[in-house]
Amino acid sequence: MTQSSTDFTQSSAAHNNANASSRKEKEAAAAALAARPIASSQNCDILLNNFQIKKKRYRVLLNYDHIVWERLQKKRNSDADAEGNFKQGLVYGKNTNVLHINELIRVSKGNTKAAALHIAAPQPMAEFDAHTASEQKQQHSSTPPTEQYLALSYAARIVNSETDCNRWDMHKLVLYNADAYVVRQWHALLNKMLANTAPTRLRVRRLLVFINPYGGRQRGLQVYERHCKPLFQLAGIDASCIISQRSNQIRDILLSHDLSPFDAVCCVGGDGTVAEVINGLIFRAICDAGMDARQPPYVPKPTLPVAIIPAGSTDTVAYSLHGTSDVRTAAIHLILGQRRGVDICSVRNREGVIRFCASVLSYGYLGDVAAKSERYRWLG
Repeated sequence: MTQSSTDFTQSSAAHNNANASSRKEKEAAAAALAARPIASSQNCDILLNNFQIKKKRYRVLLNYDHIVWERLQKKRNSDADAEGNFKQGLVYGKNTNVLHINELIRVSKGNTKAAALHIAAPQPMAEFDAHTASEQKQQHSSTPPTEQYLALSYAARIVNSETDCNRWDMHKLVLYNADAYVVRQWHALLNKMLANTAPTRLRVRRLLVFINPYGGRQRGLQVYERHCKPLFQLAGIDASCIISQRSNQIRDILLSHDLSPFDAVCCVGGDGTVAEVINGLIFRAICDAGMDARQPPYVPKPTLPVAIIPAGSTDTVAYSLHGTSDVRTAAIHLILGQRRGVDICSVRNREGVIRFCASVLSYGYLGDVAAKSERYRWLG
């Protein structure tokens, strides 16, 4: 009993020594992090400045993957202590907001709030280096400040929704700083991060859109013009639209036209429109690979991803992908470049492949009901 008690005591002492050593290592790591230069964008792409948001003072931090803004309190510790804690992320409280770069869509600046929020043609990204910063500083010293507003457009999930927690929406954050050089520095660095960060680098820039004006309540064109087009313009997406007029027209276009200028294909419609796009892209991939369309040895993966904007009577595929049939949510997922794989099945006979489908395959009674219900489509 005594020996067992002694072993336990020695084990406890060793455990306490290990904890003390671990605490010292953590304290040393925290001290090293606090000693890291926070405002040197040339070394670690981090900026820290004070801005006004809705006429209230905030401390705003730009890290390599997120933006943090915290309300400055009237009663607080010394500036050195507050800055050190803020850099280490130790004071993220109820007055602190975090925005990930992956959710940022557009960065603009202007001499007024309205000018900063104005949607203009996207400008080419300039390399942000020491030489560029020096030129901007010289220009700032010789000219009066003009652009004091920085506008950030970003997407976020609607977390407080009682009915649909998978919905996303757009938000705007306007930052004000009297120093135009600070605004230009943030604007250049944020645009550089949007252009070079891996997830944002894969976003769609040129989009081929197919709109089915007859699906669902026949409001596909209105859905696109009202909800999708403004968001695509905000994100700087060059969208080419085609309004389908007959069955299988989308498939024929995908099989016969050059698709190399586009980064993705978008369909505005229901599950039938999705099926047309999927069949067109898969058969196009089969033909491009030099295989027999009816008897391919395997089914190649399409080269272009498919974005789905729900605007039909049934939106099974869109709901399965997004968790909601909300149109703005679907458009935001497209803009952010979020992708997910989908299983595809095929129907074959003795001669080979007839059709590919991604949601429902039916025949007999259900097919007769669907055919006879076409005359009542105007009811929605």
